[in-house]
Amino acid sequence: QRVVEEIKFLMKTKDVKEIAFWDDNFLVNEKWINEFCDLLDSERIKIPWSAYARVNTVTKTMLRKAVKSGLWSVFFGVETGNSDLLIRIKKGITLEQVRQAVKWCNDLNVDTRGSFMLALPGETPQKALNTINFACDSGLTYAQFLPTHPEWGTELYDDAVKNGRPVP
Repeated sequence: QRVVEEIKFLMKTKDVKEIAFWDDNFLVNEKWINEFCDLLDSERIKIPWSAYARVNTVTKTMLRKAVKSGLWSVFFGVETGNSDLLIRIKKGITLEQVRQAVKWCNDLNVDTRGSFMLALPGETPQKALNTINFACDSGLTYAQFLPTHPEWGTELYDDAVKNGRPVP
């Protein structure tokens, strides 16, 4: 209810034409998404919106409902195209889940953006190439590649310090 009220406020007072939800877990709770979309629809709010999602929490039903209510683009944090590195960084997803989520989005004409990290611990030049090839072959609309940046307070940071790697 509150999110929809804020959207209505922005449309009325700021002439907002699109909403981007920069929440890593926006498309996580199907019940909440259903309520959100039902409210957008019942209030006749027609505005395009995009969101971040995890490939292991979206469902085709959730995406279909969201598209009907204005979703046009989804951003997935994939990180790597190597199963062993996904396990090492404890991402909690599989490459098959990536393929499936992207396929559902493509079936619904939703743009997909995927983010990938290069130079993860344990990554070799061949594994980096695997990641690039996976991104290109996955069906994503867009892929971005960023150097791994260990954030203070994360296991990745602690691992870098423990292994004598320079950290910011």
